[in-house]
Amino acid sequence: MNVNSGIYILLIDAVNSKKIRVGKLGSIYFKKGVYLYVGSAQRNLKKRIRRHLLKEKRKFWHIDYILTNESFKVTEIFIAPNYKKNYEEIFASYLEKHAAEIIPKFGSSDTKNKTHLFYFIDKESAKDTVESMFKNLNVKFVFVPAESFNDV
Repeated sequence: MNVNSGIYILLIDAVNSKKIRVGKLGSIYFKKGVYLYVGSAQRNLKKRIRRHLLKEKRKFWHIDYILTNESFKVTEIFIAPNYKKNYEEIFASYLEKHAAEIIPKFGSSDTKNKTHLFYFIDKESAKDTVESMFKNLNVKFVFVPAESFNDV
């Protein structure tokens, strides 16, 4: 995949319920289940996603606080290559309407959205929601299992 920019959605498995301090947001209780995180990179897209997959890193973004925790693991990645930043807000708005719950103010300080992190009870409903969203919005996307991302 020779793409430098776009919007990505991380599918994150939470194997345990856990209370985690997330920077200035404070302590947040995360339920066991599946989370979708919407992000964007207007340059260095692959580098950004690779960073999200690292367990050891300086905590900079809200998402870093959960992805460095042993209870959370990115398992799948959806990428909408070459889509501009406004699609990050469009995707987040769509997911907000379909998620079981939202995590308020998470990762959304640079957009008008309530959040960029969405809770789903299971992986199947999360994946179906993303795929339906892309189909309904006529968005071309790439799906990559996280363990294969470096091969892309």
